[in-house]
Amino acid sequence: MDITNTGTLDVQRRTFQTAPNKATGTKYQYKVLAFNGVAWGALSPPSSIFVAAVPPTAPLNVLKIASTTNSATVGWSVPSNNGGTPIVGYLIYSDGGSGNGTYT
Repeated sequence: MDITNTGTLDVQRRTFQTAPNKATGTKYQYKVLAFNGVAWGALSPPSSIFVAAVPPTAPLNVLKIASTTNSATVGWSVPSNNGGTPIVGYLIYSDGGSGNGTYT
């Protein structure tokens, strides 16, 4: 059995380990077993399914559709890479050229 300890973090008396190098978009499920210095215990029930993902690339072709003094309508194309999971929302950053913008 190949066991790699990549570091632990104790949070609320639970130990979490990082499982590195997962293929983006691939589904994973985990089971855990404990070692007490004498022997390995039984495997736990499986975890819920995880999908390995990274942040998506930036949306493309952002353009102003219409604007008034009170609002603006912008459009864009979906990112070329969703990072391995479907895009579920967007934030729009409004700057006005000052560098001190806001998100809506």
